[in-house]
This record gives sequence, structure tokens and C-alpha cells, in this order.
Amino acid sequence: VRLNESAFGAHDVRVVSSKLNLSSRLVDLGEVAPAETLATEVIEIARKHLGPRHPSVADALVLLALLQFDRSNFNESVEFNAEAIDIYEEAAGAVNLRRATALANQARSYVKIDNLALAEQRYRDALDLRAQVQGVTHPQTLLAAGNLANMLIRRGRYSEALAEFRRILAHRIDQVGADHQSLAAVILSEACALGTLGRLTEARARFTRAFRLAEQG
Repeated sequence: VRLNESAFGAHDVRVVSSKLNLSSRLVDLGEVAPAETLATEVIEIARKHLGPRHPSVADALVLLALLQFDRSNFNESVEFNAEAIDIYEEAAGAVNLRRATALANQARSYVKIDNLALAEQRYRDALDLRAQVQGVTHPQTLLAAGNLANMLIRRGRYSEALAEFRRILAHRIDQVGADHQSLAAVILSEACALGTLGRLTEARARFTRAFRLAEQG
């Protein structure tokens, strides 16, 4: 960032990428204040030189949304993500991965403000986008499916959640084999759903299977 600022000036459009990268890294490190300052600077520079609906503006808005989430400002996080989602769609069409990320982030905020219906819809939208772009068996698609399944559990839709967990498990078995330790988590989720549905014999068997896989480590 300092090299680019020395060469081009602190408010030149050519520093946008490096400032975004640094801001993202600071978010990961929990350095909230400097990350927010950089993201805000990026928005100002990008809006001035690239236009208010440029994807770089959306990238910075997503970072600001994450920072607001970490501060428990969930409504603000929803709004930042909403603007980013719209910009991504205008710039690259409805089917793109950055939009999927913003949708999933927005879903997390909706959970926090107890709007579970919208949270479920956002998780479904994110899953659909990832399936279209990356394929139904991609690891990130399966993570998105897990988010949806957990939301279905939270909403009391245990049969639907069970079906989702079993779809995830089938794809993971195809990828890593039936005896891989990483399957333990999804089998445990499957067992919990079975138990809640009153299918206790099946649940006990799946709990046992999950614990045995976990013990392999």
C-alpha cells in the first residue's frame, strides 16, 4: 500500500486493490478500526474514479458489513450486504460467486435479528449460485448446503434438514470414501436430526458411527 501511495498518491484509483487486500487481512486479524478506515477510503476512491456501482465498491461494502457484524450492528450489516449484492448483480449478472458470498453473509445477520425466513432464503440463494457456478459437489457448495440444513434445523424442519444432510454426506463419501474422519461432523448432524424426529434406533447407530470416525484422529 505504501509503495502504491508513494507512486500514485493515497487517493489514486491504482491503490484500490492493495487497500482492499490489506483491509481484508486486517479484518481477519480482528483489527477493526484500521480495516474500517481503509474500506471507507476504498469506497470513496472507487466511487469517484470508477463509478458508484463498480464491483470494487461492493467488495469494500462487504468488508464493512463484516465489521458491522463483528460489532453486533446486524441491521447495518444487512444494509451494506444488500447494496453489495445489487452492485454485483448489475456488474456481473445474478450468477456470480461474490454475490453468493454476500448473500450468505447477509443471511448470518438475518439470523442474528431473528428474521429466519429471510435468512433461509438467502442461504438458499447462495447455495443455488454456488451449485450453478461451481457444481453441486464442490466443497464450497457443500458448505453452503450445510448452512441451509442447519437453518432448517433451527426452523424446526427436521425432515428437510435430514434430507439435506444426507445429500451432503453422499457427495462427501464419493469424494473421500466412507471411512474418512471428516465425515464425522455431517453424520453427527444427521444423527441429531434423526433423534429429533424420534427415530432413536437410527440416531444411536449414526451417533456411534460419527464417534468412531472422530476417534480415528
